[in-house]
Amino acid sequence: MQPKIDTMVAWLERRTNTNLSYVIGGGFWLILARITDLILTFVLILAFARFIPKDIYGTYSYVISIATLLGIFTLSGLNSPLVRSITRCKEGMLLETARLRITWSLIGSAASLGIAAWYYSKENTDLAFSFFLVALFLPLFNTLSQLILRFWQGRQQFRTHAIYRISFLFLTRASFIPVLFFTNNLLYIILTFFLSHAIFAIILFVLTLRKTQNKEKEKGGTIFGKHLTLMQAAEVVGNNIDKVILWHFLGAIPVAIYSFAQLPISRIQDLFPIQALALPKLSETDNVNKKGLLTKVAKLYILVIPVVIILFLIATPLYSLVFPAYTDAIPYFQGLSLTLLFLPFFLLSSVFIAHMHKRQLYIITFTNIAFRISLFLALVPLYGIWGIIIAMILSRILHAMLLLFFFVRLKEKTSNP
Repeated sequence: MQPKIDTMVAWLERRTNTNLSYVIGGGFWLILARITDLILTFVLILAFARFIPKDIYGTYSYVISIATLLGIFTLSGLNSPLVRSITRCKEGMLLETARLRITWSLIGSAASLGIAAWYYSKENTDLAFSFFLVALFLPLFNTLSQLILRFWQGRQQFRTHAIYRISFLFLTRASFIPVLFFTNNLLYIILTFFLSHAIFAIILFVLTLRKTQNKEKEKGGTIFGKHLTLMQAAEVVGNNIDKVILWHFLGAIPVAIYSFAQLPISRIQDLFPIQALALPKLSETDNVNKKGLLTKVAKLYILVIPVVIILFLIATPLYSLVFPAYTDAIPYFQGLSLTLLFLPFFLLSSVFIAHMHKRQLYIITFTNIAFRISLFLALVPLYGIWGIIIAMILSRILHAMLLLFFFVRLKEKTSNP
């Protein structure tokens, strides 16, 4: 039986020009972790929907969005070069990257203290103390946990990657969700959120650090990572400024409604581990098989289009049954599901990252994000939440067009600029 399976897999690999053993093996574990994330996120938003008032949830979403924006200073762009370094057996870069990210995060902490002081001067003590907590925990917020996953991704040990990710998700959610049952106090909720992330990130990072096999470092990766940080800073702003703009134009409750539409879509998007699978493989060589990659982009639509159709169909019964307090989020959820149609183009962006094409990445990223934010500011005052949805769809179209334009201009044999 096994020889027949191996023969069939080999035939499919020839037909699709794809290493299916790598995709199926790595993809299974990555998708398992992401399905776990989706399930736990579903439980989390269910708890928010049942036990937390809309204005509190909207304020919580606003604070987390600002914290994510301040996370720009943690140099998250170092994550992708770390994958490249680990792939090339430079495992000393794990600790070096952690040191750099935590050091630079102190700038974000200082900014958060400034925001806290401003809200305190306005006698808004809840937000003042919330941003004090952000300042305290920012150095550990989405830094160590991201580096852990990038380390195992670089080693292409996707089973271990999944175990660490599932462990982190389960431990943080198991610590956080019970709090929602007992209190709707904003400060307790935010404190528990950040504290649980910090404690378990430290534990899992120490365990990962003990698995490193050498202390070798790589030159150039850190510099490119800082370039990526500038690019990702624009993306972080573009992906989180929506809630901030909604907060200031419309208030906390519209932020809560939009968050209930946007959060499930973001987790569903994570079920397609396109970059996570592609980046290690593309980093192994400087060659670019443009025809093969474009064929893979086209074939990914076999998966993506049915998912979008299903989401459209199940939205109304799902929200009516599970989130009856948020049924007004249904049309926004359906609108945002259209953004999933552009997921296959993430494969092309992986090429530019793997081969460190800084100029193209700068143009693509800043053009797209500037376009998106301009649309946010223009459309939200006119159309409210629908202004955000329209802007997201139009910016995804522009992003795909820019990726395709620069990709077809690449040479089959690339060099690091």
